[in-house]
Amino acid sequence: MAKKPTKSAAQFAFWNYDQYPFFLGGTVTHMREDGLVQTKEYGPGHWCRPVLIVPEETGKIMKNTLRHLEEDYRKAQKALAKEFAEKLAKQCPLLPSKVKP
Repeated sequence: MAKKPTKSAAQFAFWNYDQYPFFLGGTVTHMREDGLVQTKEYGPGHWCRPVLIVPEETGKIMKNTLRHLEEDYRKAQKALAKEFAEKLAKQCPLLPSKVKP
């Protein structure tokens, strides 16, 4: 039997992703009988298996929080890379540096 998508009320779905913060999300536009969703942000043909579906407003707040966490994570990664580049330069000064301190 074919999976026929249907229109959805204002909902927001989150699904797993392989990079921090490990979730992507978007406003649900269609949901199939097998539970896969299509979102406004990712467009037609991009079906995802949600791990969480919430009301749209709640989802937008959560997605904004995830965006801020991702920014903090990237800043921390950059600072850590700089710290260890400096340690490498001090402890092994004869080696060429691969990371700019």
